[in-house]
Amino acid sequence: MGRFIYGSIKGFAGHPSGAVVVSKKVCKTAPERNKLRRRIYNILRPLIRTGVLGSVVVVYPNALALTAPFQELKKELEKALRI
Repeated sequence: MGRFIYGSIKGFAGHPSGAVVVSKKVCKTAPERNKLRRRIYNILRPLIRTGVLGSVVVVYPNALALTAPFQELKKELEKALRI
């Protein structure tokens, strides 16, 4: 796994899947946490379906990810996953 400037990523062996964990320290309100979670899931979902992602990935975004444009967030996440 590479460096993800919008948070951290952990990889585990297993069936390809993804999870996003957004803490209350990152977003104070539930709607903000859910919006950030949905944005990252929208990036991960096609990678899992196409088989590009070959392991379990857990993404822990930080506060910078809230204001990042979607395309930049996608580019950085794919670069961190080395896709």
